[in-house]
Amino acid sequence: MTLNQSNEFSPRTLSPVDVMLEAVWRVWHLRSRMVPAIGLPVLCVSAISIVGWQLGYESNSIESWIFLAIYSVSMAFAAVGCHRIILIGKQAVPKYGVNGLSAREWHFVGYSALLVVIMLLAFPLLGAIVYLPIGLVSEPDKVFDSALGQGAFYILWILVAYFVARLSLVLPACAVDKPLSVPNSWTLTRKNGWRLTLIVAIIPKLSEWPQEWIAALLPGWWGTTVSYLLFALFIPIEVAFLSVSYEKLVPPAPSTNKMIDDAADRQSPDTE
Repeated sequence: MTLNQSNEFSPRTLSPVDVMLEAVWRVWHLRSRMVPAIGLPVLCVSAISIVGWQLGYESNSIESWIFLAIYSVSMAFAAVGCHRIILIGKQAVPKYGVNGLSAREWHFVGYSALLVVIMLLAFPLLGAIVYLPIGLVSEPDKVFDSALGQGAFYILWILVAYFVARLSLVLPACAVDKPLSVPNSWTLTRKNGWRLTLIVAIIPKLSEWPQEWIAALLPGWWGTTVSYLLFALFIPIEVAFLSVSYEKLVPPAPSTNKMIDDAADRQSPDTE
């Protein structure tokens, strides 16, 4: 996003292919720095996933909630390290990654939790809109099991992903110590919402397919282990998708929030 002569923001158009190729190239180029910096939290995430699968905890047990908390914090620490290396440089994090002693990491955890809450609220609200027409032409107890109902779920998922993707710029902004408000993330992604949804939500979701195939092809513990290791490999790439998108959309200015607020007051209503 750039400023034109009238001091208004001109949204840049994201090219999903260019963004993803650049993200993969940066991860590969920085791999010698990336591996030690995010290796520990990524391995922690993979180990927690494998142990949780092996022990088979009930979804609402105390143990499962403890595992979920450790998993979420580890993922956040890995993401912070990855964002900082890509957007700032090799020396932006300690040799073996962020250690949780900075408020930055916990602010990132808080923003991540906020996006999860928004997602959980969006599902029932948008779900009521998506499933209402189906309920009018289907039997009440077969709305979700019908072909239309199953197709509607994918539409619902994409709609929720769209809203979360447009707010997701708060995460890399937090990671590089340039906080961005949620409304301003929405403004910055104007005219790029669906492109960003493809980059940071749909493509990462599709990357789960090879993990599932491997888990199904290899027997028992081996399939699960290899699947989670593949998941660990995808983490820095998927984070880099968001890092590069942020870099292309957010103007490099110390007063980003104020500049966007002023520009938003002059712009027409958000349309795509």
